[in-house]
Amino acid sequence: MAQNGGEHVPAGTWGRVTEQAESTKDRSFDTMLDPWIGCLGLKPIDPAIANHYLPFLKAIDTLQLVPSYFSKDGELNESAAKLRVTDLGSLLDINLINLYAGTRPQLTVLEVGGGYGRLTEAVFNVFGPKQVKYVMIDSVPLSLFYAETYLSNNLPNISVGSYYKGDPFDLEKFDIYIIPTWHFEKLNRYEYDLGVNIESLQEMDQPKVDYYLGLFDKVVKKDGLIYISNSHDYIFKGEWNYPKNWNCLFRDNSPRSWTNDHPAEIFVKDHSVEAPARNRLLQFAHEKHVETFEDLTAKLADLLKKYEELVFEVPNDLLLLRFPTSQLIQVLKNRVRRRFGMKMKQAQLPRLQPNNA
Repeated sequence: MAQNGGEHVPAGTWGRVTEQAESTKDRSFDTMLDPWIGCLGLKPIDPAIANHYLPFLKAIDTLQLVPSYFSKDGELNESAAKLRVTDLGSLLDINLINLYAGTRPQLTVLEVGGGYGRLTEAVFNVFGPKQVKYVMIDSVPLSLFYAETYLSNNLPNISVGSYYKGDPFDLEKFDIYIIPTWHFEKLNRYEYDLGVNIESLQEMDQPKVDYYLGLFDKVVKKDGLIYISNSHDYIFKGEWNYPKNWNCLFRDNSPRSWTNDHPAEIFVKDHSVEAPARNRLLQFAHEKHVETFEDLTAKLADLLKKYEELVFEVPNDLLLLRFPTSQLIQVLKNRVRRRFGMKMKQAQLPRLQPNNA
């Protein structure tokens, strides 16, 4: 962590993660996953979570991955028994990317902050090394060491190179190459078809967010794609200064959105003069669907009032405010069912019809 203390020094949260990892006696992969995935991502997939993701996944599943894990009626297959919520995120990411990149015969991918290699593993499981070359960069050495070990163990037929092992930065020799950001700056000689950041720019400050957006603009090819999925109302609440030559193709919240303004975004890098105007229109359309914290608080209060005779325990924390209204309603209904027993018929539940559920 102390190797690079300049502009790429990791956020303070990663210093605490490093101290925790060094002090724990159990250093198995499972116990170390929490800093990269979080408690929600580590949860097994239950029916409520599956129902939350499934309509969106079916709508974008051009790769036909959903039938491998779900039956036609939406039940989890045996092959999905060990999946976690984070794996549904992989299905989401890889299908959204394929919607716009699927016609390209080969992809050279640059991912910033790829954690333990969640998306990297999924990409190679679906496409294989003949179609993909993948570079992972990060400012957290612990992540880079973890990713190299994890991917080498779980993709035994894929060649994984690492700067820290002394491997050359050579995509002819390696299918995946893992390198810290400050050495990538000096050694990179490739252009990329796709730049990716998922759930980590949201933990940075304005200079770092600007830096990585600029890095994508510098190394992604003209007509290349940039896929970004981050909360805009979490730790980082500053400006997302996307380059003016990025044309936004898609922007909307997804089932993974755990804050109110948490879009998945796909851009194509070109020099169209229409890009800024189109981007503003898409941003406006997205903001029309984003409710304020006050809106959600009022909606929650209204829902709880309607259920005040049935819901006996209200959580002290405000985690429910992170969920979309439709999921919040399901949580409340589940509480009612638990209170009165699982044999309670659906018809006995009061129908809830908020204005924009």
